[in-house]
Amino acid sequence: MDETIRVVSNDIQPVLTNTLNLVTQYGLSVIGAFVILVLGLWLAGWASQLVRRAFRQFRYVDPTLVSFAASVVKYVIIVMTIVAVLNKFGIETASLLTVIGAAGLAIGLALQGTLSHIAAGIMLLIFRPFREGDVIESGGLSGTVKEVTLFFTVMATADNVHMIVPNGLIWGQWIRNLSVNDTRRVQVLVEIAAAADTDKARAIIQQTLLDDPVSLSDPNPTVLIHEMTDDKVQFEAAFWVKTADVAKAKYEVAKKLQDALNGAGLARKTEPETTDTAPIPIR
Repeated sequence: MDETIRVVSNDIQPVLTNTLNLVTQYGLSVIGAFVILVLGLWLAGWASQLVRRAFRQFRYVDPTLVSFAASVVKYVIIVMTIVAVLNKFGIETASLLTVIGAAGLAIGLALQGTLSHIAAGIMLLIFRPFREGDVIESGGLSGTVKEVTLFFTVMATADNVHMIVPNGLIWGQWIRNLSVNDTRRVQVLVEIAAAADTDKARAIIQQTLLDDPVSLSDPNPTVLIHEMTDDKVQFEAAFWVKTADVAKAKYEVAKKLQDALNGAGLARKTEPETTDTAPIPIR
């Protein structure tokens, strides 16, 4: 009986020894991997917050760009942490990184257009050629900027149509920001009769612009003859207004100028339109 127990004990002893060695070896690996994982996740969160605090020092950096940069830093550290954890278990990470790199290259080629819009969005958020609320023109499109994201810019047209424009179409074109300056120059055309006194008409236009509250006196408005024909003289009145008053000036001030000329008896008389077609007989 004792001999049998001794034989069984001798058979179990190597198994227990190997099991203990495996538990010790992999237990330490598991503990080490867990510690690396916890430290890596903590470091990712800390680095993300550090990036956010660093960008807060700059007033002109868009919050969207701050979130993007913080997210990039966070996920890069997480990926590095996962690679370190796998390496702790003895997994060959070189081939894994090669596969990830090849997959990233394939995804990048497939999403080349999308990535170009992201790159354009980053450039727009860094250099800020326009901001929310600005009226811009770019590549034949115009509207009021409502939101700028990494992928696209949201705009509202003059007739309040919601428009989503990929950033690549804006960054790759010329951009006119109609709102960035406080004042703008407006030009309107008014007409008088060909036989009317042009000096008197110019003086009336000049004085009307100086008296109008929308037109700024500095710089002074200018009045020039734009066109002369057999039946009319056309003046170009150029004056400065606040940017918010541009739309009002183009219509209201132009009407005031024409009314002032008409009131002074300088208006161009127009003949009623006639047609050469014979009336259709009623049967």
